[in-house]
Amino acid sequence: MYDDIAASQVRDLAALLAGDLVFEASDKYFGWMVARSDQGAVYLRFGRTFPEEDMWALWLGDGQWFDFNDAPARWRIGLTGDTWSACPDPFRDDPLTKAEVTELLVGAERQGG
Repeated sequence: MYDDIAASQVRDLAALLAGDLVFEASDKYFGWMVARSDQGAVYLRFGRTFPEEDMWALWLGDGQWFDFNDAPARWRIGLTGDTWSACPDPFRDDPLTKAEVTELLVGAERQGG
């Protein structure tokens, strides 16, 4: 279901945070955004229960996330505004919780993507 996301790994978070990234809605994965970096594709998910959880969760691989509310200065996230109302319906209406997504991704990693 999330093979490409499960196979992705952020090897150097500091470099990624300092880099120029442009995230756009994924055509393949409902509720996800993707950017290309020198580390490969990186995937970002909107916090389904924002503001109870952080606005954004970056998949690092190995069951790990980097959660944040304010994007790094050199990142561009393909949404206008920075509020829940600015987030398109596919992001708000994702039926899976972060815990459920983590379980799916870790399971896919164990099966080899």
